[in-house]
Amino acid sequence: MKGFKAGSILQFQDEPVNDIFFVTEGVAIACHYEQGGKESWLDCYGSGEFIGLESLHEAYRAQCQIIARTDISVLRFKTQRFQSLMNQHPALNQLILKHLIHQIKKFQESRMETHMLSKRGRVASEFRRLAEPSHSASPEYVVSPKPVISEMALRLGIARETVSRTVSELIKNRVIERGSGEFIVPDLGRLEAQMR
Repeated sequence: MKGFKAGSILQFQDEPVNDIFFVTEGVAIACHYEQGGKESWLDCYGSGEFIGLESLHEAYRAQCQIIARTDISVLRFKTQRFQSLMNQHPALNQLILKHLIHQIKKFQESRMETHMLSKRGRVASEFRRLAEPSHSASPEYVVSPKPVISEMALRLGIARETVSRTVSELIKNRVIERGSGEFIVPDLGRLEAQMR
């Protein structure tokens, strides 16, 4: 088990990928940096997800940088050791297959949203993806922690100002509400109605 503080780099862009991580707690993000410094958000990894599977069967140089978004705990394996574990434990292969299917679904959903939804719809869709049922008996959903507007803009490939304006409109129309370090979704159906 290895821990990384928020902001730490797990994998540097353009360097060989020699390790596979299994996230046990926390969140890491994948960002690509162009020569001019432009940053593009690519993916997010949470508890129960693998990072670095691209290096399983051949030498691979990282196309992105993996950064701890929060304090994060991971199981860290050298690629050869991980391959050995796969041979010894068939259940691990099923876990990896499940992870890869999940990644394919995420990619397909993202492509569909990019081509089919308006910018407003994509922001609403991101809130819907992040919303979790409230722990109380109420029908409310909660988005916690509150997403950072600039990061959401990178994830969606939309100008920061557009995302900020859309979030403000959703709050004004009471589709979402500000809470303490979170957003509250009083009626999930009203949020889903914005996804067009």
